[in-house]
Amino acid sequence: MYKNIVRIALIAILITLGYSTIVIFGSYALKSSTEPNTITSTLRGVAITNKTHGFAVGDGGVILEYRNGCWTTIDSPTEHTLYAVSMVDDTLGFAVGLNGTILKYNGISWDIFDSPTQKPLYGISMANSGLGFIAGDMTLKFDGESWLEQEGFLYGSVIDMYNEIFGIIVKEGDSFIYNGTNWSHLLIDQVEEEEIEDICIISDSTAFGAGFDVCAGWSVVYKYNWDNWTFVCGTSGGFFTSISMINETWGFIVGYDSNGNSKIWEFDGVECTTTTHPIVEKLWDVEIIDATCGFAVGDNGTILKWNGESWSKENIGTTNTDSIKPGGENLVPTEFALHQNFPNPFNPTTTVCYHLPESGFTTIEIFNIAGQLIETLVREHKSSGFHSVEWNTPNVGSGIYFYRMKTGNFINVKKCVKMK
Repeated sequence: MYKNIVRIALIAILITLGYSTIVIFGSYALKSSTEPNTITSTLRGVAITNKTHGFAVGDGGVILEYRNGCWTTIDSPTEHTLYAVSMVDDTLGFAVGLNGTILKYNGISWDIFDSPTQKPLYGISMANSGLGFIAGDMTLKFDGESWLEQEGFLYGSVIDMYNEIFGIIVKEGDSFIYNGTNWSHLLIDQVEEEEIEDICIISDSTAFGAGFDVCAGWSVVYKYNWDNWTFVCGTSGGFFTSISMINETWGFIVGYDSNGNSKIWEFDGVECTTTTHPIVEKLWDVEIIDATCGFAVGDNGTILKWNGESWSKENIGTTNTDSIKPGGENLVPTEFALHQNFPNPFNPTTTVCYHLPESGFTTIEIFNIAGQLIETLVREHKSSGFHSVEWNTPNVGSGIYFYRMKTGNFINVKKCVKMK
């Protein structure tokens, strides 16, 4: 016991001196750089298949993967800006961007997919594995095998498919409605200078569109219901860039204010109310899964998570597709990993993510600066895979703490800070 306390205290001193992570195999301690990766690219699109898996894409072809509570950068086959991503399920998805870029996700990695154009592609929505549409300087249709140009169809910048018989494409004040066979044009009444930046279909007959007029500094929300668009509300001093609703009376709109700082509005189907959040970077996309889970992305690699009560900033780690291997229906990491907790600093709750390439008895323990054991988060046999655990600290004082993961010959210690 005494040796363990001395060991933790020594590691604490090393970390305090700048050795942010100490990885120990057997009796050997090595310094490693596994602090959260600093992503400076603007993130422009996010898609979550369920509460445990999804992707965010953005400038320079950056791709981030969300799995079981952890965001990590993964290998991308392109350097072209990616504007949007749409997932059918955990094994199929597409992302689109500049120069006609189309990427396909196969359940393990993202790969270049044949594209019939080099024109910019701005939006994508998959109805199912055999049908999807891309909106851009031309419109493309996925038939289950290939992306094909839609003859005679003009343009679009944002798109949402509710199912195989209902979808909407919008650009500025024009909309096109899909009925399962054809697209028909429908003007959005009263829209003159405003640009509709995003749409969200919530039923087989209802959708919302949000956008803004840059010159006037005025943002608007329109509602589609049975082949008719009507004005819902407007606000000054802010610019709506994305909307996500789980029903007709609740969701969020994100964007930025006249100073270029991020804003988030809660929307009840009638009015928008500004909500608090921890960042200033512009936000470009939001996806709400249900009342307790959602994500928003924006400038400087910003990712925010909605937990049912508030928005918090997510940390990002680093990995690559070579560190993941198939494992039946799930994916399994090939390396042990302990990620930096997020948020950090925190109060009162934070999440720790860790990877196990093989099953085994695993412990994650919390120590104070003196090396005293404060709490045990994990102490059990764990299966291989991507895991996360929450540390709730209502009875723990503010200060510096260390969390240690042990499994087999792998030991990793990281520092975290609880704020007052």
